[in-house]
Amino acid sequence: MTPETLRKWVKQFEIDNGDKTGVTTAEQEEIKRLKKEVLKLQQTQEILLAASAFFAKTVPEGH
Repeated sequence: MTPETLRKWVKQFEIDNGDKTGVTTAEQEEIKRLKKEVLKLQQTQEILLAASAFFAKTVPEGH
């Protein structure tokens, strides 16, 4: 283990413990989860937009 690794661990512990300001481990995990959810929702939206454009083209005129 390097001194830099130990320093980062101590700093994160102090943040998690409320002794220093910063993003806690729990907040980091929530941000990561939300980023994944946003990506999934964006992909779903792209699929739905493509599907709606496809079906809009296949509907006969006047219906």
